[in-house]
Amino acid sequence: MNDRPLPRVSIIIVNYNGYRWLEKFMDDFICTLYPDFEIIVVDNASTDQSVRYLKEELRDVRVVELSENKGYGEAANLGARSATGAILTFINNDIEVKSDWLVNAVSKLGSDSGAAVVQCKILKYNNRERIDCLGLSVDRYNLVHMIGRHEIDQGQYDNMQEIGACSGGAMVIWKRIFHDIGDFDPTYFMYYEDVDLSWRIRMKGFRILPAPGSVVYHVGSATARILDSSDETSLTPFFAFHTTKNYIYCWLKNSSTRVLCFNWPVIVLIVLAKISFELVNGKTSVAFSQIRGIVWNLKNIGLIIKHRQEIKKMKKVGLKDIQLKNETNGHSHLRTWIRYGMRKVKHGSSSK
Repeated sequence: MNDRPLPRVSIIIVNYNGYRWLEKFMDDFICTLYPDFEIIVVDNASTDQSVRYLKEELRDVRVVELSENKGYGEAANLGARSATGAILTFINNDIEVKSDWLVNAVSKLGSDSGAAVVQCKILKYNNRERIDCLGLSVDRYNLVHMIGRHEIDQGQYDNMQEIGACSGGAMVIWKRIFHDIGDFDPTYFMYYEDVDLSWRIRMKGFRILPAPGSVVYHVGSATARILDSSDETSLTPFFAFHTTKNYIYCWLKNSSTRVLCFNWPVIVLIVLAKISFELVNGKTSVAFSQIRGIVWNLKNIGLIIKHRQEIKKMKKVGLKDIQLKNETNGHSHLRTWIRYGMRKVKHGSSSK
């Protein structure tokens, strides 16, 4: 950053009944080696001890207490609006950070004038040699791949120059750019809001960079398991509704008219295949939730058209121009998804 003083950073953590994780990890955030930062915890109407703990035990942490659960995106937006830093960090409550995580992320962000956001290196908390997520790659069918997921970290991705999308689990972004592109879209409630934000960042002509020196450790899906206490190894109705709804919504909202016209049959087949799989395996409640996700988009087509028009006015870079070298042409993710589905079908059949 050319030897200038490091800018103030606002660390924003969205919490819902995460007292267990706050008690475990907040001291690490407070002990971050960075000259000027604040911590804002936005609490989504928790019913556990979260707010009491934050107010009584962590007086240096600012708490934005909500009267109802507004979902991740809107809660994060409220935190951003109350932030005093020039840089915003959005990070999950179930993450342990290394002491130098923030200074390395901010240094990376300041190293490229065209960068809007950097992605921290997220490793697995319970298996620290393995990668949880190094960013996201999104194909023409809106299928999302978590870069490096489950691989042993040997630095094989440390030389990536740019990534297609950032994960909201641990990302650092300039506040002025975040507000300029319209913040997180609260329509998502949970899941895909980071993919949607990444679309808008790139349509504005900004870059998304990996920050391999900014290392954090993620427990994984802590809030989702609280919101839906079903068997975490299987697809739950809560997860099924929001991922189906948001998968379709994100694709309809951000894709070019040409992509919509040519690829809609594949999108329909993907969604129908997911529903059929759950029905074959006797999970009617999950299948019904997926159908509800489809119906939501049909009911809100007017809202989707409005958001497409807003993006068209904002866009500076065409979709063809934002294809990155590390992204596939769409067929790789689709083949991976098909292979995964076939393995699940075989597993389901053999277990009967």
